[in-house]
Amino acid sequence: MKTSIGLSIQKSGQLTSIEFYHKRTEFKKIAKLSDQELSIGVAILFGRIAVFTGLKGGIDDFIKQDILNGLVTNHRHLSLEEIEYAFCLDRDGVYGEPTNHYQFINREYVGRVLKKYYTWLDGQRQIHRIPVR
Repeated sequence: MKTSIGLSIQKSGQLTSIEFYHKRTEFKKIAKLSDQELSIGVAILFGRIAVFTGLKGGIDDFIKQDILNGLVTNHRHLSLEEIEYAFCLDRDGVYGEPTNHYQFINREYVGRVLKKYYTWLDGQRQIHRIPVR
């Protein structure tokens, strides 16, 4: 069964960079998600990230909770779709060499990828001469 969150996360990876840059403002931010939406969304998101990054094995529940805490604390202004897109860009080598997870996805790894995403966002704004809001 696909949820609307799952479909939205999946579809975000199908947009071009400039389409995504503009559409990202329409996605619901982590800070605005209910606890249930956040829990389901993070489970779907990191299930996809684990598969697409080639992780051999799952992500421990304690690690998932730590990642979730990091997202709520430090990245609450992002949407789950943005996080999915950040990892897609990383896998595609858009930031340079893809971030190595060493078969262990944790809060630190997520933070490194998101830091690259923030740099990419700023670069897109400059390349396309998009004013800061």
